[in-house]
Amino acid sequence: MKNITTIKLCQCEINRYHINIKQSGAILVVSLVMLLVLMILGVSSMGTVILEEKMVGNMRDQDLAFQAAEASIREAETWIQALNILPIDCVAAPCSVWKKNTLTDLEKNSLSWWKDSMNSREFGTSGIKDLETVATDPRYIIEHQAYVRDSLTVGHSPGTGRDYYRITSYGVGANASAVKVLQSTSAKRLN
Repeated sequence: MKNITTIKLCQCEINRYHINIKQSGAILVVSLVMLLVLMILGVSSMGTVILEEKMVGNMRDQDLAFQAAEASIREAETWIQALNILPIDCVAAPCSVWKKNTLTDLEKNSLSWWKDSMNSREFGTSGIKDLETVATDPRYIIEHQAYVRDSLTVGHSPGTGRDYYRITSYGVGANASAVKVLQSTSAKRLN
């Protein structure tokens, strides 16, 4: 005779081992709670990643503004070094070289003030956007600061010396709200 094992599904009874199992569904509740916790962690991680992405974008904009302002300072320094004669300092626009202390609080002036061709000079070719990664080309102003003689000996002749110029540059990033204002001093011997 054959030994037949019977299984009754409705009572979860196995005749061979005589085990009775009754389930109450607790594992389902625990699994759903764990799934909810994991979902909350995932959503909060996404919020953190989005915030970090915005911060990196702002840092990139600030870096682009700095690089643009730096490029216009280099252009102004090149212009100063190419001078053969002393430019005339002026106190009213339009002006290539401003007289010392004529302009004040340059870093507080708005973009529209800087974009006015009467107030400042544009980087590169005027009217053409030379830097593709920024919202607008940077602009700069050159101010004559002082003439400093090479020797401090007293005499009747002016002697030799250098003219010092302060360059103030205004650069923006990919977004016009990212602004950097830089200043540099450049010297040129003209005599």
